[in-house]
Amino acid sequence: TGVQTCALPISFPSDYVITKSGGPPTLNVHTVPTPLPGSPTWNNIHPAASLFGTVTVLSGQSAIINSEACPSAAQGGLAFVFGYADWETQESSVGWTEYVNELNGAGLRGVYLNYNC
Repeated sequence: TGVQTCALPISFPSDYVITKSGGPPTLNVHTVPTPLPGSPTWNNIHPAASLFGTVTVLSGQSAIINSEACPSAAQGGLAFVFGYADWETQESSVGWTEYVNELNGAGLRGVYLNYNC
C-alpha cells in the first residue's frame, strides 16, 4: 500500500558503556510534536499524552521500543523524549553515547530510528 513503518529500536551490546547511578532505570518514551523549538529542553517540549513505549536500559539488550506508520511530509517528522517511569523513586541518572558505523549504518548502538522497514 506504500505505507512506510518507522520503528524505534534500542541496542546496547554487552560491551557497551552505559553510565548510570542507581539500578537499571526504566524509561518512558513519548512522542513529541514537531517541529521542535530552536533549543529544545525538557521544559519547552510537550510530550504526547499517550505512552509510545517503555524500556529498561541494560547492557546486552536489543529491542524495538515501538513502531508506527511514518508521518507524511505534511505531518512533520518524529521526535521522542525519554523520562524516568513514574514508579522510579530513587535518585539516579543514565547516559549513553550514540554510535553509528558510517558503513551503511552497520554497527548501530544506542537508540535510533528505522524507517521504511
